[in-house]
Amino acid sequence: EPLIFSNFGSKAKLFHASIFEPMNRQLMEFNASHLSDPKDSEADRDRLRRAYIAELETFIDQHSRKLVSLFSAQTYGDETQSLDDIEGIQDYLDTASAMEMRQSRGQKRIHPRVMARMSVITICSCIIFKDWLFKNDDIGKDEMFASLTDFVIDGLNANTR
Repeated sequence: EPLIFSNFGSKAKLFHASIFEPMNRQLMEFNASHLSDPKDSEADRDRLRRAYIAELETFIDQHSRKLVSLFSAQTYGDETQSLDDIEGIQDYLDTASAMEMRQSRGQKRIHPRVMARMSVITICSCIIFKDWLFKNDDIGKDEMFASLTDFVIDGLNANTR
């Protein structure tokens, strides 16, 4: 315990350093590697969307325990941390919103900011709660991810119809 306090000042700061900082760094790297060009063809945009969603699914799957820890820390009163402390989450949502704004033409049925947030929460929910949602099903992770990708893509296409 003295080592924790001498290096981090508190257990809360140790938690922040061990979970928030690496997660934020990974999200920022993820965002930087997934920028699309508005000049891309429809097929390229679809391919990029699918790759983006697949990597997001993998990222959330690999970090689901950390995310649950962050949700719990915020929910149960640790006011020293907040999901807002991970700048990468907001940057991710802003990047996804901008991609949707560029890719959807004309009148939008669903605002791209709402679309990005709903897509992310759908993916997070399905992955984080997969043990509850698919408890009695013979659905493997690959099938769940493929179905989830198709579901999100269909939702994203609501603005192109």
